[in-house]
Amino acid sequence: MYGLVKNMLFTLREVIVLLQVEKTLYQILLRRCFNINTKSQVVNDKKGDQTVNITCSNIGIEVVLSTYRKRTLSRKMDIISNFH
Repeated sequence: MYGLVKNMLFTLREVIVLLQVEKTLYQILLRRCFNINTKSQVVNDKKGDQTVNITCSNIGIEVVLSTYRKRTLSRKMDIISNFH
């Protein structure tokens, strides 16, 4: 069963955001409103690594988040997809 959790609090280093989270087949899927509200930018390098730069529009703090290739995810990341 798929459902929507409204205003789920996420802390991304120093940036706190409220997300509308759907239980789907993805572990986390950030949609357009997240990208607009955080002014997110995805940066890819030659080795295939990727980071996401986000900015808190309220206080202007910018943070850099690393992404992980699916094959490198450990079991602890499974917790993310098991919310109800």
